[in-house]
Amino acid sequence: EGHGVPKDSQKSFQLYLEAAEGGCSDAMHNLGIMYDTGKDQVVDIDFSEAAKWFHKAAEKNNYESMHALGLMEISGRGVEVDINKAANRFKKLIQSDIHPPYPNAHYML
Repeated sequence: EGHGVPKDSQKSFQLYLEAAEGGCSDAMHNLGIMYDTGKDQVVDIDFSEAAKWFHKAAEKNNYESMHALGLMEISGRGVEVDINKAANRFKKLIQSDIHPPYPNAHYML
């Protein structure tokens, strides 16, 4: 169920897409999740597309997307394995102004 309205996953996807194209990093992150997990079965799982949206959000300092993209870079899921890029993302999370610091980022180093 939606909050106060009937659940409409396709409409949610369209709204996230519009917001992401308008520069909203949270919407970019949510699109990444949808492609990474196939959430609500609106889109097929597509790790490359998920990485694309996580990358766009990470460029806007979306910490959740930095973490997600770092994990993808470690595993090679949707992107080439790049331990150095992943480590740099996790270092940025540790050094960020998030309090408490981003969970588990220090364990990734």
